[in-house]
Amino acid sequence: MLRLLLLLAALALPGPLAAQDRPQVERQFRGWLEQNLWPRARADGVSRAVFEAAFSGVSLDWDLPDLVPPGASGTAPRRQRQAEFASPGAYFRRG
Repeated sequence: MLRLLLLLAALALPGPLAAQDRPQVERQFRGWLEQNLWPRARADGVSRAVFEAAFSGVSLDWDLPDLVPPGASGTAPRRQRQAEFASPGAYFRRG
């Protein structure tokens, strides 16, 4: 009985799946376009028709490897080991 109650309590808690409600995040993205980006574009002289044409097919790319949906925990970036991302001091000999 206790296990059943614990299971029900665990299911009732919001988890990563609830945090990744894609339709809701897409609506928030469209709202951001309308409430934040459109006023700035209009102030810069962009017509509504041009704005609509530019963003008509734009949506979030859920396959991006570093995309962290709201409410989800992200992962720490891996340490870069390529020489291009390090100080060049290791290339030169001292002495």
